[in-house]
Amino acid sequence: GNLWFGCQDGTVWISENSVLKQIPAGSQRAIVTIIEGPDRFVYVFPQVEEVIKINPDDPSDIKPLSLNSGMLVFSACFTGLGDLLLGTQENITIAGIENDSLTSKGAISEFDYSSITAIRRIGKTETYLAGTNGNGIFRLAFTDGETVLSRLSGSEEFENADVQCFTEDSEGNILAATN
Repeated sequence: GNLWFGCQDGTVWISENSVLKQIPAGSQRAIVTIIEGPDRFVYVFPQVEEVIKINPDDPSDIKPLSLNSGMLVFSACFTGLGDLLLGTQENITIAGIENDSLTSKGAISEFDYSSITAIRRIGKTETYLAGTNGNGIFRLAFTDGETVLSRLSGSEEFENADVQCFTEDSEGNILAATN
């Protein structure tokens, strides 16, 4: 029930009972996304640096998770298995969380060097939408140990979209915010 805010200057804020409080997250980089993990912890993703794991019941309980140095993150999404899909400047990196650090489990890189600016899980499936910065929208599916990536086609809007974020409404429709 609380609102979380990540700012361009790296600060993180929480609105509790209509009072805005700064969380001492320690980032100096722009916050690109904030998501809730399957463990109920809040994960804050600066564009570069460590991922910040915050206990929502005690926001002073903060753990940094190390990230590959130099990786620019633009978006993130948890899978149904608890792994992270990290949208970067050139691919989707699959990462696991182990011992307060992120471990790389592979990458999906058939995006023609486009930044992956938005990732969204579709319902409770292992199918995701990946939005890029001008190279369109892709569907990513994990089925029977296989990874299938396909471009949404059929309209110029899908094929050339510059996607900022996806969200899902109460009826299961996916909404895309674009530039």
